Amino acid sequence: MERIVEFDWLKLLAIFLLIFVHSDLYFVFPEIIYPVQWFLLGCFFFVSGFLVFDSFQKCGASIRNFWKSKFLSLYIPFAAAAAFYFILQTAIGAATADPLRLFAHVSLLNVFDGLNSVYNWGSLWFIPYLIAFMLIFCLIKKYVKNIKIQVSLFSILWFCSILAWVFDTPMKLGQVFSQYFLVFMIGTWFNEFKMYAKVMDFKAAYVAVPLVALFLPNFSNLFTANNATGALEFLVYSHGRSIVLSLSAILLVLLLLRKLVVPRNRFVELIAATSVLIYLMEPFCSYLLRSYVFGQTTIYFASGTEFYLYQITRIAVLLILLPLAVKAAKSTYQKQLSLLSPRFKFFNVLKSKFADWNSDSERT
Repeated sequence: MERIVEFDWLKLLAIFLLIFVHSDLYFVFPEIIYPVQWFLLGCFFFVSGFLVFDSFQKCGASIRNFWKSKFLSLYIPFAAAAAFYFILQTAIGAATADPLRLFAHVSLLNVFDGLNSVYNWGSLWFIPYLIAFMLIFCLIKKYVKNIKIQVSLFSILWFCSILAWVFDTPMKLGQVFSQYFLVFMIGTWFNEFKMYAKVMDFKAAYVAVPLVALFLPNFSNLFTANNATGALEFLVYSHGRSIVLSLSAILLVLLLLRKLVVPRNRFVELIAATSVLIYLMEPFCSYLLRSYVFGQTTIYFASGTEFYLYQITRIAVLLILLPLAVKAAKSTYQKQLSLLSPRFKFFNVLKSKFADWNSDSERT
């Protein structure tokens, strides 16, 4: 598939916004930061959905091959980060050394709200949700061939995830599951049905402007959740509104980037390819900077100059130093494999696997 340049720039924008969302600004300006948060998460899920379709097709629609690649590029980094943060939090006394908390993370069972409320994973929830979305996608795509039935099943699953909250079932998924699942699936349909080029070429994305104007006012206070019907109406409206606004905003930003003819930039591509690692490393990098550079547990917006210096330092570390370090590590690793591969068959296989993993991680 031809690389879509504006996707890399969209990822850069989303990661940049993520750095600010994970700061004191979330509490100072909630009316601004909350919409920014659902926009940037919508960006990640939409692009991931768009790209996962090609990844699945590249694997020959084989669930086994698909999950082998995702196990290396998504699950292993997530599980390693979860174990690391568990040890770190236990060491500094921020959390108890409960092995069930770690198990809830690495088993991905925290996608269920009941368990997540007990063993909350904080900022690491994105990848487990993404893995769950991918699992649902590949299972239905593999075993259901009729497109209309596929879309119906995805829609039914989305609606059932809302009903689980309406009736407060023990197996209900996280509250935002139904919002971002549909955003993810619409991303896959944009690719599968070749909708993206048509939307951008025929300017159909301008429909997003009136949609934003229509759904921007929030009328959720008109709904009452006194009974099952009222709760269902409220959740369908609030989640549907969030989905429409997210997708409309994403398409408008993509349209703007496309019309500006943003150039292909190797460093932007590097940041986009490293986005998963940046997401996983952000809490730790921020902790190190606060504790050992600025000497504070939390740096508040009211701190003034120190707050801005903290944000600039985070951006420099996460968006410049970390991607460059990953690039240098990959380059060194590939050189070592190249030196060893002529003499050992095992290293030839390892080199091939590394190349596949590297290609897959750039698309995630």
